Amino acid sequence: MFFFDNVQTFSTSGKSVKGQFLQRMAKRFEGVLVQGDDAPLTITMAMRDKARILDTRVRHGRATYVDYVLDRTGNYGQITAYPVSDYVDFDKQPYFRLFFHKVARTATIPEAVALTSLMEGGDE
Repeated sequence: MFFFDNVQTFSTSGKSVKGQFLQRMAKRFEGVLVQGDDAPLTITMAMRDKARILDTRVRHGRATYVDYVLDRTGNYGQITAYPVSDYVDFDKQPYFRLFFHKVARTATIPEAVALTSLMEGGDE
């Protein structure tokens, strides 16, 4: 499972119709827990499809590139959407950055309360 916890948007890229749509799409994931080991890839592919449709409807502007990266452990990452450019620019303004992390485990409230125990076996 992955928890999508923070969405970073940018006012300069959110001024266009395309930017507003992409930022609203990303914001829908804020605070969402998604099951599945391939959740980031699957969500990225779905976002690519939506961006491709949006690119055909909004004729002006540049095409959109959506990608995701994971850290070396595979526990943390981000999905980012950029306007495609003909040059490499390290400070290019993305439409959004959607941060996520892998959930180690889940617990019910009683299980979480049991984690507060001072003793190893759960007894106090």
